[in-house]
Amino acid sequence: MQSLAKYVFNSGNIFVIGDHVSWHCGLDGSERSKIRHILLDKDPQLSRIETPCGFVEFVQIIGVCKDELKAAQKWNGLGILNILKKLPE
Repeated sequence: MQSLAKYVFNSGNIFVIGDHVSWHCGLDGSERSKIRHILLDKDPQLSRIETPCGFVEFVQIIGVCKDELKAAQKWNGLGILNILKKLPE
């Protein structure tokens, strides 16, 4: 998460729900992990809040494999997230 925050701070870009991020290494630090990329979704527990500087919307980081990332790149992140939510655990 610190690397994502550093990217936002340095670039001025923001992340929004449905964004995808190619990470290219295991999110758990393992070289064998297949979870190497990120989709961003609305946080199910934290609501949008208003601050003196504007609104803040909380996002949840969801680790995905290469196939889910490719699908999000070819279609859209929100569509893939909606499909993943419907899959049995």
